[in-house]
This record gives sequence, C-alpha cells and structure tokens, in this order.
Amino acid sequence: MSQKPHVAVKDIVNDIRSGVPDHELMKKYNLSAKGVQRAFEKLVLIGAVTRAEIDARGQAAADTIFFQSMRELPRHYLVVQIPIHVIGGNSKTVGKVRDITEQGLGISGVEAVVGEEKTFGFHPDEFISVQPFTFKAACRWIERKGIQDFVAGFQITTISQDSLEKLHQLIQDLTFGDS
Repeated sequence: MSQKPHVAVKDIVNDIRSGVPDHELMKKYNLSAKGVQRAFEKLVLIGAVTRAEIDARGQAAADTIFFQSMRELPRHYLVVQIPIHVIGGNSKTVGKVRDITEQGLGISGVEAVVGEEKTFGFHPDEFISVQPFTFKAACRWIERKGIQDFVAGFQITTISQDSLEKLHQLIQDLTFGDS
C-alpha cells in the first residue's frame, strides 16, 4: 500500500508564489498531475492561496494542471425537473433541466456531441412565473445512461441581458440550495 505524500503547506505555497512550474511541483513533492490539482484545491479552500494566484500562474498549456473541480458558481437543483426545448433545424427535442447555474445547466434527454452548440428555449407553463427566454449553450460533457437516455452538461455561451434576468428569476423561483 503506497503512502500519500506529505506536503508542507508553507513550502508549496512559497513554490507556487515563486512561479515553480507544475511539472517541478509534481517531481519535488512526488505528486501526480491530479495530486497537484488536489493540492491547489485544498490550498484555496483553506485560504493559503487564492484562486487568482493559481489561475495567474501563466504556464504553457502543456505544463498547466487545470484547476477544474472547484465551481465558481453554486449548482442549483430544481425542485421539479422542467422542460427545455432545443430550438432550430428540424429538432423538436424537449429535455429536462436537472440542475442549473448562471453559466450552465445539466439536461437529460438531449443528445449532443462535446463542443456542439445548441439554442435552447424555456417556455414556462402556468406554474412558472418566468416569461419565455432563449440562449445558446455548448455541450461540455455527455453521458449515455441507456440506449436513448442522455445526460449532458451545457455551458451558456450567448445570452441577452433580458434572458439572463429571466434565468436569475427561474433559479430563484425553482431551486433549493446548492452543492
């Protein structure tokens, strides 16, 4: 059984602030790329460094450990899954929103390819007080849960100020907390 490496907070913080590249942090502290990412996350969580310090490291893409797992915005889970329509083309696809933030949403029932952009529309019913609105979003991940059962994550790429205000209202009216 291998032991987890012990990393002194003061030492790694000094190295981060001194601009030591990720590959050298990996070697010096006997960490994998994922281990360096976890160390960054823990350091931000305990307040030893700021997210801006990690993001500002400005390393070449080949050397950078991506700081992905900490969400900038809380994920809101809907009290009830609400329909969302794919707009455009010959599509009459209606998915269900599972969770939502101001920057993206998780949707079941909409097939997509990572990188594909779709236009979505909310057409609330009599139980939802928000007026209809649309936005564009790009697929960031997709998981097939069955032959025709898809769950996908979409990042909002284009949204008008009016639609953004309606999205805020929808989040406020239909969600319970965050993760």
